[in-house]
Amino acid sequence: MTRNGTPARLLVSTPIEDRLHALEDEARHLAEWSGEDAPSVRSIRLCVRELRLAMVDAAEHWATTGETARLTGWSVDTLQRYAQTVEISGTLPHAWRGLRVRRAGSAFMFMVSTVPAKPAKAS
Repeated sequence: MTRNGTPARLLVSTPIEDRLHALEDEARHLAEWSGEDAPSVRSIRLCVRELRLAMVDAAEHWATTGETARLTGWSVDTLQRYAQTVEISGTLPHAWRGLRVRRAGSAFMFMVSTVPAKPAKAS
């Protein structure tokens, strides 16, 4: 959920999520030995909380077409084509259905977390 309560896909990868879970496990283990108020336990839990908030903030990040292209790997032309489709008809392919886009003057802004992952090219 975003800070305003709407659903958003978090910008998180499995390795990041795995590491956060490992840190939470470490905090639980340390708490068993040192107690919940131990500085190391409190520090780890604070860091995990802050990282999760940063992931929510990243999910709400609006970016220009160029920046979105750089962050996602999609071409500027592809992003503009889908943005225009949203603006005109709203009918998008399944993977693009959650796309959030808005006008900023004559340019488009994208909520980066709503742009679908670009499939990896087969080698």
